[in-house]
Amino acid sequence: MTLVVSAFADGPRRYSDLSHRIAVIQKALRSPERDGLLRWSVTPAVDVSASA
Repeated sequence: MTLVVSAFADGPRRYSDLSHRIAVIQKALRSPERDGLLRWSVTPAVDVSASA
C-alpha cells in the first residue's frame, strides 16, 4: 500500500509518468505473487455516471 500512496502523493501527473509508476508497482508485486503471498482478482463494477 505504501508504494501506491507514495507513487501518487506528489499531485497531478502526466499519463506517461503514471503509466511508468504503475509498471514499477506491478513489477514490485510480482515476486510476492510468485511466492503465493499475493493473489490478484478482478471484481466486476458498474461505471459511475452523472445524472442531471
